[in-house]
Amino acid sequence: FYCLQGRYEFTVGQKQFVLTPGGFAAAPAGVPHRFQNLEETPGHLLFGLSPAAGMNAFFRQFAAACAAGKPTLEQLN
Repeated sequence: FYCLQGRYEFTVGQKQFVLTPGGFAAAPAGVPHRFQNLEETPGHLLFGLSPAAGMNAFFRQFAAACAAGKPTLEQLN
């Protein structure tokens, strides 16, 4: 994750930190991670996946859940 705009609280595994513009965070495969925008205005993150195998289905399902309203925790899991 590369922060372009905003401030984000990140948790990667057991580590917690704040990412600001120009900051970078890595989330290795299999390590639980989360992030939250700390600002009132939208922020922008740039991220890449390597290898991206299997992630296409995740993003399609995530988009469908969001289009139907706010996804439940069960849907996100």
